[in-house]
Amino acid sequence: MFSWKLENRKIIALVDYKNVARNATEKGKIVDFKKLHELLLEFGEIFLAFVFIPDNYVCSLPNDLNNLGFEVIFCQKMTEGSDKLEDTVDINMIQIGTRFCYFSEITDIVIVGHDKHMAHLIKEAKNRKKKVSIIGTEKISNILRKIVDMENVYNLPLK
Repeated sequence: MFSWKLENRKIIALVDYKNVARNATEKGKIVDFKKLHELLLEFGEIFLAFVFIPDNYVCSLPNDLNNLGFEVIFCQKMTEGSDKLEDTVDINMIQIGTRFCYFSEITDIVIVGHDKHMAHLIKEAKNRKKKVSIIGTEKISNILRKIVDMENVYNLPLK
């Protein structure tokens, strides 16, 4: 049972689908989004949970994401001054996460992934007095390990 303090927590979850799905696939598994949803509820009330997915991953998206309360955001690739296509998942996660750092009712930012690019978002969230947690794999970058308290790092549920 949650304490009174936990019941008043409101979280934003930001899921880097490609990042976690690829790692699960390397292990011959898939991300268990039902268990992920249950884990997020342990942090507090889910204000919003976003799954950021590159447009080329649409076919691999699990069917039940919306039924579990996840909002899917498709991230188109863009060219950045060259002909090379760049993934925009990290950019979108950082921008949306940073916006929610300004909402006083949001107490927690939960990042589901292990990518070092989230360091800017984590620093902004901490500056705004938000608790930051990471749900990821053993591949969590050293940069993230340095700026997030290890008691706030959790294993990604796989099946």
